[in-house]
Amino acid sequence: MRTITMLALALALAVGLASAQETQHTIDIDIVQVGQWWVVDVEWAGDEPFSRETSTFDGRCSVPSDYYAWGHGELLVFPVGAQTVSTEHCGQLTWEADADGVLVVRGKAGTDGRFTYEGADGSVGNGHYYGAETGYDPSMGTIWFVLDFILDEVTGVEGLEFVAGGTVLQSLVNDIEALLGGTEPLIQLGQGTMSFLPAATD
Repeated sequence: MRTITMLALALALAVGLASAQETQHTIDIDIVQVGQWWVVDVEWAGDEPFSRETSTFDGRCSVPSDYYAWGHGELLVFPVGAQTVSTEHCGQLTWEADADGVLVVRGKAGTDGRFTYEGADGSVGNGHYYGAETGYDPSMGTIWFVLDFILDEVTGVEGLEFVAGGTVLQSLVNDIEALLGGTEPLIQLGQGTMSFLPAATD
């Protein structure tokens, strides 16, 4: 199955490359990705986690944030292949009162996020991300949020020069304390596009 997928991708790129070389149109690749992401380390604004204190973390965050986190993700990106990603971002928690009037976390937004990915094909990408859309699904008991990942640079794709790209990731987590404590992963599903031009040749 993997061989068929890679052959289909190679054929699509070959056809697209031939057409693009003639007209200088971009080669647009629709991508779907699924994966998991873990917190590797986190710096809290307060002395204790979930204290509701906020900080700009010496100017690293554009808005007051609950924490600054470093993370690691493992993704399958169709039709490109496997990727690993390292991230760091400022996070803002949304608090609401539960049925007993106790304040609990019901959402998670993110600003000032940066990421670097390494693909199994040898490609490397850098970019930034953010997410302000978040909420809580009481029927599932999960916190959800949406992240926009914007690619700024991609290198290592043979015969192609990167133009633009990005992915919208839907993310789910059951236990926000376990997530930020590094013991439970975040589940992600994304869709996006990557655009290239044929690399200049002598």
